[in-house]
Amino acid sequence: MYCVRHILNTLSISMNLKKQLVSEISANLLIPIVISLLLGFNSAQTILLIIGSILIDIDHLFYYFFSKHPKNIKSALQFFKQEFKNHNPHFYIFHNFEVLFILLTLSYLFGGLMFYLFLGFLVNFIIDIFTYLYFYKSTSPWLRYFSLTLSSLV
Repeated sequence: MYCVRHILNTLSISMNLKKQLVSEISANLLIPIVISLLLGFNSAQTILLIIGSILIDIDHLFYYFFSKHPKNIKSALQFFKQEFKNHNPHFYIFHNFEVLFILLTLSYLFGGLMFYLFLGFLVNFIIDIFTYLYFYKSTSPWLRYFSLTLSSLV
């Protein structure tokens, strides 16, 4: 994880944000590997599990690119730094129970490797919940964004 820390140091991001990013990236790589080793997954299954665990977070970039019209990477980093500082949640298209349900349904219908992608999304989802509890001491500001239904009711 030295490489991740070095990149974050180069980008001059606040220490708490660095700590959160390093811990999330590490967890999203290491936990799927541990799960794969414990359950005896083959390399294709392990790769899909890791991809699912990381791919889900692309919706953070989607939110920024479609709502903030970025000019460069520095403005994106400033935005995410401010978001971390303000504890300001948003709706992210892949971070909800409905997407997990769709992926689970697709893995049931089509079987095969789709299940490992679902499992990766689920692992990331659980990591995010623990991250909120650890860094923010609560999930309440984000809870309504974990479901399309809750988001529309609140």
